[in-house]
Amino acid sequence: MKYEIVILTHLSVAPMAKTMGAYRVADSLRRIGFSVQVIGMTDNFSEEDLTKTILHFVDEKTKIIGVSTTFYQFVDVKNMHKTYPPGITQSTKNVLKSVKEIYPKIKFISGGAHSHLQIGDSLFDAVFHGYSDNAVIDYALSLSGSKKPLWKYSNGTKIIEGETYPVIMEHLRHQWEDNDIIFQGETLPIEIGRGCIFKCKFCNFQLTGKKKLDYIRDYEFLKEEFLRNYERYGVTNYSFCDDTFNDSTYKLEKIHKIVSDLPFKINFTTYLRLDLMYAHREQIPLLQDMGLRSGFFGIESFNPESAKLIGKGLASDKVKDFLLELKNDYFKQDINFVCSFIIGLPLDNLKNIEDTFEWCQHNDINTIWSPLFIRPSMRYQSDIDKNYSDYGYVLDPDNEHRWTNNYTNSQEAFEMAKKFNEIRNNTLHSWPLFDAASLKLGSWKELLSTRMNDLIQDPNVWQKMQARVDEYKKRLISL
Repeated sequence: MKYEIVILTHLSVAPMAKTMGAYRVADSLRRIGFSVQVIGMTDNFSEEDLTKTILHFVDEKTKIIGVSTTFYQFVDVKNMHKTYPPGITQSTKNVLKSVKEIYPKIKFISGGAHSHLQIGDSLFDAVFHGYSDNAVIDYALSLSGSKKPLWKYSNGTKIIEGETYPVIMEHLRHQWEDNDIIFQGETLPIEIGRGCIFKCKFCNFQLTGKKKLDYIRDYEFLKEEFLRNYERYGVTNYSFCDDTFNDSTYKLEKIHKIVSDLPFKINFTTYLRLDLMYAHREQIPLLQDMGLRSGFFGIESFNPESAKLIGKGLASDKVKDFLLELKNDYFKQDINFVCSFIIGLPLDNLKNIEDTFEWCQHNDINTIWSPLFIRPSMRYQSDIDKNYSDYGYVLDPDNEHRWTNNYTNSQEAFEMAKKFNEIRNNTLHSWPLFDAASLKLGSWKELLSTRMNDLIQDPNVWQKMQARVDEYKKRLISL
């Protein structure tokens, strides 16, 4: 079948996980009558295969080929470590150029977290910033003359701001379709809400500092989505897309009620704020009962001065004690969690960071380590991005990703993060845990006690992953 719109997307850092953005845009376009095909897993295609696949879906009636840029970056999957600079790969651009030669009237657009990198690139007709569920609709309609989007030009490229076309989250309904190729029992992303009530100094996400219960979906629409996904695809495993899922006990109670009324049990992973759980212990049984299998805590630093400065106010000794309490007294063998830490935050010296790593290792706390990235050129900027000199950073004039301060520099931070990520021996957590569940590598009890390193070294696991990729490609080309 030929489609009016085709969207390309990579995988996320979890090797098998679908990403939300491309499919959210696809659903918006389908709802007003456009035929849309998403091509996922594009990082597993050769140039020749990707070209053939795109040409399988397009013809003279195709209007748009879009690229979701959020996960177009090199990812060291075995160490779960992102490396920069991000951006659409040259091989993908080569494919798009070859398609453009055959179908010169097709418009090429990009969106997602790194769409700003396509400004000035003559290959792209338009670049979308931010949440573009509605913005892309007007653009698609404009190609037949029925709409005129509110765009501006920058360096010869049309720029369309998603925030000019706000999404009313209470009205949002999402449907996965058969041509999205959902495997039986696959883990799917599901949007609960958008934005975060906090405004951490290093965070460049949109809709930070929102009020509680802003930008939350209608609970009945969520229930409708859970039911449809189960009835059509047997899906019970989810990644909850919510920057801070436990920002309100009221929200948890409402979703707990929805989940409890389902005729099946769900399992999920999500982002959680530790200090809120500490202050509101009533959240713990709600999360346990509704199906939490793994939580992601953005701890970032155990240095009390640095943590307070960036917006993490709970005292470090309380953070440590509560992590052990959750691990040993509440979650035990049924739920695990992972803590992220950023190397290079203001006031953090290398001794602080080494001590943090040693404490986590000694107490068998799962960790993810990332260097601090300062990106003044990003469309959406953190407070540190905008005011880096006020926080003690000096940037390399030839490369804004390189920084120094009084304690360390970006190269040292990168090398230390890489070293820690290689040394740690996490149990399966969050998205890798749910990947393993999707691939049916064991029961929940078995997977929750499995070490990541053991899984990585098992050739059967990689064979199953490759088999999933091969099956995806086979189903895709059979559409």
